[in-house]
Amino acid sequence: MSGEGAAAKTTVTLEDKTYDVVVLGAGGAGLSAAIEAQAAGANVVVIEKMPYVGGNTILSYAELACPNNWLQEEQGIKDSPELMAKEMWEGGGKVAKKEMVDIVVNNATAAAEWLRDEIGVKYQDYLVQEGGHSVPRAVEPIELGPGMINPLRLRFFFALEVYIRRLQC
Repeated sequence: MSGEGAAAKTTVTLEDKTYDVVVLGAGGAGLSAAIEAQAAGANVVVIEKMPYVGGNTILSYAELACPNNWLQEEQGIKDSPELMAKEMWEGGGKVAKKEMVDIVVNNATAAAEWLRDEIGVKYQDYLVQEGGHSVPRAVEPIELGPGMINPLRLRFFFALEVYIRRLQC
């Protein structure tokens, strides 16, 4: 029975190249990181295990909770990074590192605006109020996950080297 049913070992050999930045995963976070690194002048490679670009983001609603966003301003909804941080901290059972919570709440709106203004993500004209949030603050791309991934992919896919391989399990 030795070896029966064992997964085949997969070896992927990339040409002998040197990169300044290696990004693992071609989902929303990975593509965004690769785009920013490339814009800063880095030689970037993105390695994705799945046979498609998009990661979990392409399968999700891709909502971004962001305090003091443009839709809240238009609708007169009062919010703040401090309120969102309090709700994240409490909703997460008070186990997260507060420094990480602060990074999220202080950068979420700028990230959503970057996706909208620089990448071309189009958002719904309404907000979503998720559980644990006292006010509506989540922006949602039109077409959900694909509505976020497709602009990222279309704008930068050909400028980046993307290696896609299927893992054998």
